[in-house]
Amino acid sequence: MKILLVEEHPERERLALMVLETFFRARGHQVLRSDTWRMERDAVGFDPDLIVDNLSESPAHFIGKWADLRPHQRNLNLVWEQFLNPLLLHRFRFDEILAEGLVDGRIAWGEAFRGALLEENPTMDPSRVRATGSIKHATHALLRSCSAEKIAELIGIPDGFEERVLFIDSFPAALRDPARDREMKGELSLPYLFEIVRYLQDLREPAIELLLRLVRENPKTLFVLRLHPTKLANYRRHFEALEGIPNLFIQSDGDLGPLLRIADLVIASRSGSLVEATIAEKPAVNLHLPDHPFYVAGIAPSIEERFAPSVDPRDPALDLGALRSLASDFVPDEALRRRWIGEPSIETFERLHSFACELIERPPVSRAIPLRAQLEPEMLRRRLRLELRRRSLLPSPSSRVVDHYSPILALMHRE
Repeated sequence: MKILLVEEHPERERLALMVLETFFRARGHQVLRSDTWRMERDAVGFDPDLIVDNLSESPAHFIGKWADLRPHQRNLNLVWEQFLNPLLLHRFRFDEILAEGLVDGRIAWGEAFRGALLEENPTMDPSRVRATGSIKHATHALLRSCSAEKIAELIGIPDGFEERVLFIDSFPAALRDPARDREMKGELSLPYLFEIVRYLQDLREPAIELLLRLVRENPKTLFVLRLHPTKLANYRRHFEALEGIPNLFIQSDGDLGPLLRIADLVIASRSGSLVEATIAEKPAVNLHLPDHPFYVAGIAPSIEERFAPSVDPRDPALDLGALRSLASDFVPDEALRRRWIGEPSIETFERLHSFACELIERPPVSRAIPLRAQLEPEMLRRRLRLELRRRSLLPSPSSRVVDHYSPILALMHRE
C-alpha cells in the first residue's frame, strides 16, 4: 500500500507522524511524508492508495485540499484536539466532513468521544469512526522509556538547573476578536466561542504575571515557556520582553512530547497538554479563574481541565512548592481517562494500521458535494488555490523547523 502522511502542524505533530511512518514502513508499505503546502503536488506524483490527514474542518476547506480523489484512493482523518464542554455539547470540529460523506475513515481517541460524536451526528456511518487512540498520546507513552537528560541535550535545553518547569501558553485566541476576525467567525457560530475568547483574554495577564513571579523566586529552576504554535503574526512579539531572563527558556517550535519528557512540572490552562502531561506521567496544574463569568454562568469545565488540579494564578500564596505539591497529590479519574483517551501504547499504531487496511478494502464514500455548494465563492477560491499549487504557480512557505526528531526517533528505537 502507498501511504501519504500529511503534516498539518509540524510544530505539534512531527514526531508522532515520524513514529507512524516508521510503523507503516516496518509493515511493508511505501510511505511519503508531506505537508499542507506540498501535498497536492505530492499526491499527483506519488499516487497514494491512502491519505492520512488531519485537516478539513469544513467542506470548503476539504474541497480546497482534495478536490478530486481517484476511485482507488481512500482518506483517513486524524484529529489532534478532540475535547469538548460536556454541558453545552457544542459541535465538534471536523465532524461535518464525515457527515457529508467526504472522508472514508475518522479516528477518535476513546470510546466516549466516539459515542458523543456519533450521537451528535446521526448521519455518520458508525463503522467509519474508530476509537484507536491518539498516535500523539502513544508517542508520549513511548518516550517515557527514553532518558530525559539525553532528550534535553538533543533539543537544546540549557543545563545546570535543579529542575525544569514547562509553562505552556494557551492563549493565542486572546489576541483575536471573534466579532471582527473573518477566519474566527467561520470556526464556530456559537456564543461559546465568544465567551472562551473573553475568558482567555482575562486569564492571560495573570498567568504571565505568575510565570514572572515564579521565575524571580526560583533562580535555580529552569522555566521552559512553550509558545502556542499559532500562525498569528502579532503573537510572538508579545513575548519579546521575556527574552534574556537567565532561567527562562522560550521554545516556539517543535513537538510537545520531548518537552513533556524533560519537565518536572507542567503548568497550562484549558489545554490538551494537561491530558498529554498525564500520559507522560508528569504532574500538572491548570490555571483557572473560578469567579469569572465564564464559569459563574454555569459553563462547565472542559474535559481536559479534569486531568489536573485547578489553581487561581492571582493567588499571592501560590509558590512553586505549593504548585508542585498540588500537582503531585492529584490523581485523574481512571474511568474518565479510559473512556476518553484509552491506553496509549504501541498497540495504538497497530489499531490504526488495522483500520487503514480495512478502509482500503471498502468502497469509497460518495464525496458528493451539491452543485450549489460547489459554486459558492469560498469553494471556488479554494479550488483555484488548489490548482495553482498543483501547477507550482503559488509559492509555498519555506520549512524552517529544526529536525530534532530524527535523533529522538533513533533514541526511541534504542531504548
